[in-house]
Amino acid sequence: MVSAQDAQKNILPKADPRRDRGLIYFDESLKDKPATHALIIGVGHFRGKMKELTTTTISARAVADWLLDEFRNDDKPLGSLTLLLSEAGAPVETHAEYRGGPAARATLGNAKKAVVDWFDDRLSRSADNLAFLFVCSHGQTKNGKTAFLLEDYRNNPDDPADPVYGMTCAEDLAAQLEFAMATSQILLFDCCRNEDLVDLARDTPYGDPLIRRARADNDHGEQRRQARIFATSMDEQSIGRKNNTTLFSAALLKGLKGVAGDPGGGADWPVTTGKLIDQTQRLLGLYRLRDERKQIIAPERAQSFDICFASDTTTVPVFLSRDDPEKWRTSEILIDPVGAPQKKIVGSETGAPFSEITLDDNQDFVVTVSSDGEKVGPVKRRAKAPATFVEIDKDAARAVSRIEQPAQTGKATVEIIAPAGVTVQAGAIVTLTRDDGPGAAKQRIPVAIGAATTIDVEPGDYKIAMRTTDGAVDTQFASLRTGEALSVRFDGATSKHEWLGGAVLQGVAPSRPKTPVKEPLSLEAAIDMLKEHGNLPRKGRLEELPGGLTGVPGLEDFMRPMEVDPGGALGSPHHSDVRRPPPSPRPDIVFSKVGRLDFDLKLTEAEVQITFNRGPDDDPEYLLFSLADAAPRRLAPGVDSRLTAPVFVRVVIDGRSEILALPSCGDEFRPAWSPQVIVDLNRPIDQSAAAVVVQSPEWGGLLGFLASRDFMSAGRVFEGALMGAAVAAFRAKVENPLAAAAGAFVVVAAAQPDVRQEWDRWLINLDQLFPGLPDGPIIRARRLLSQEATPERTKLARDCLVEGFRRGPPVYSLSVDWLTRGLDALAPKDPSLEEMAQVARRFANRVDSTRLFTVVREN
Repeated sequence: MVSAQDAQKNILPKADPRRDRGLIYFDESLKDKPATHALIIGVGHFRGKMKELTTTTISARAVADWLLDEFRNDDKPLGSLTLLLSEAGAPVETHAEYRGGPAARATLGNAKKAVVDWFDDRLSRSADNLAFLFVCSHGQTKNGKTAFLLEDYRNNPDDPADPVYGMTCAEDLAAQLEFAMATSQILLFDCCRNEDLVDLARDTPYGDPLIRRARADNDHGEQRRQARIFATSMDEQSIGRKNNTTLFSAALLKGLKGVAGDPGGGADWPVTTGKLIDQTQRLLGLYRLRDERKQIIAPERAQSFDICFASDTTTVPVFLSRDDPEKWRTSEILIDPVGAPQKKIVGSETGAPFSEITLDDNQDFVVTVSSDGEKVGPVKRRAKAPATFVEIDKDAARAVSRIEQPAQTGKATVEIIAPAGVTVQAGAIVTLTRDDGPGAAKQRIPVAIGAATTIDVEPGDYKIAMRTTDGAVDTQFASLRTGEALSVRFDGATSKHEWLGGAVLQGVAPSRPKTPVKEPLSLEAAIDMLKEHGNLPRKGRLEELPGGLTGVPGLEDFMRPMEVDPGGALGSPHHSDVRRPPPSPRPDIVFSKVGRLDFDLKLTEAEVQITFNRGPDDDPEYLLFSLADAAPRRLAPGVDSRLTAPVFVRVVIDGRSEILALPSCGDEFRPAWSPQVIVDLNRPIDQSAAAVVVQSPEWGGLLGFLASRDFMSAGRVFEGALMGAAVAAFRAKVENPLAAAAGAFVVVAAAQPDVRQEWDRWLINLDQLFPGLPDGPIIRARRLLSQEATPERTKLARDCLVEGFRRGPPVYSLSVDWLTRGLDALAPKDPSLEEMAQVARRFANRVDSTRLFTVVREN
């Protein structure tokens, strides 16, 4: 932690010209040493018609205050802080004040200067630097990409009609930061991800880039451990509070201040990216109001790393909540700590649907609840640092039961059960943490979904957490004695139909709601929420409120699904929350042509065809089509030359045309690898309606984690369950190259040195044994570009990218992304690649990056 004296010494004086470029704090002594360099952008004032926000700049200030006053990382102390602020209501000729001087406004010009200085002068001075980025503003999405808006959004003085001026694509900025020297990067985007209804030509970049850099000739080649975290999932809002921080910022700061600390790290508890993601999501869920959908953060994470450190503590924050926020309002909660006075909480007086109390570390306590004559509990728990969460209703109905199961001598046995619409042998990750001793010994184990997994453990008290492919983490507690066996049941990624199980697992369809649908929110309840919380629920069933609400402050806006939350929630004023209703009668879905695809979207019809068979017709939202492949094998060595390249299909759905990669390896691979097409009839018109999922008992879980870009969990599934299968695929030379490619993605993206070195020769095989598969050389190029730069390695990476491009569009959308990034990294110094890079970018602009397998939108 920076001492108060040092912090004040390093804060730039009011007249320092560097403040005009956003720099607030700079420690000259750390200029060429490992340090943390932070850039914060908060935008609340917009020069156009965007709604002004108070919550964004309050959040930006709160994060900046934490960095200056509480951030502690002795290995990488705070070296610099850059802050751009555009506060609501502030005239454009004024500047916000921060720490005794002006903060530069968050305009496009200032943002470009700040990012260039941050990249060139600070991040790129040491590989051991930590990059910390926090952006809080309005946000919009298009075709799976997210842009945050700056103060002068759509106010281009040279072209007033410019639709992307003053907005920046977060994913493109993250890609550019991979060229910085800093190997640890945490990028936080606290903005909505509503649909952008502006009609852009497909060749138009989504947003104005803040920086363009190429890979340095002397790049150190160390893996960039980049954690990219969005405050909410695609097509959702990030909730703000008027004259207060956003909910994401509030949860984030609690995590950074210690709730996300890892007691297993010694006296100084590291706050790692993985732990921060988990605890921020858990804290964020506490704020959900009645009839609100829980705000789900969207991380893309590779290898975890330390951000900061929290100190050991003798007290523990304990968070108490109920399964229904409405129940909390009518609850009286009694907490009986052993050896300490009883505490009483009245839900209607807390101002939020949860409460935080403090107890001594390792203190046992009992919670009971009274609510409208209902009694819940007792719930017996122990306060354990760094934080304890008590979900009262769930913990009172523990899904733990004793079973007859012989255990190993001196051991205990846990049986993990996770219901799901499909059976997958490694579909989730379970973390078992000892809860009854010093330290925090952990096991992380891939487990089956739709079936039981048995694990032998040392006797003791355990916290058992399951992470599923949708990012949800469910936690149970169990006490195991020697020779005892317990069955622990989790909420899996359940689907409303068994045939939708694969779509749920791979993020194409949502999990079935775990709570019953309530009656529509009443006018009286809405008014109560305005009075109690100062804001209103986002999304949900807003359109079901009765009409005639004029005269009640805020409620007329609340009624409009086209308007942003009047309580200060972030969002775009032209966002629509209405999913397009399925037409009646149901539309014709035409699979018009199957064949090879080029980057100009020309399909050459295949001679060996794939046909599509319509599945069950019992759902108003989704349709399923199974594939019948006339070819016994595709892509493998030795097959007919017509079958060495992947095939695509054009699908026409209710007037929109999409081209889908078909990840078929031939009929002989069914049912172990069975591609299916899922059509979402409610998907908004500017998004892709069709997607491909693969039903696979062996590979389905890995594909699900890849779909959500959770490379860290995918890596654990791969190492724990699938490594042997992937290696066997290469050794046999005729097995499933698409499954092997999925494993290769994980090895390269998850940055696991011991695994990736062993895999280098397999990446060569993936490139050379399957000469028609574009993904192989693209993955290999990504690996080469993540190593130390040498002329030979750079040339080889270039050749791999050119070969991948020559083979045509890839099967996986991640390969499209890596092809574009790779060509962009090399083209500035190799003009012969520029035209190829432009073609790849144009193609990538059409690809829906939220889909695992490539989906190209034609119209």
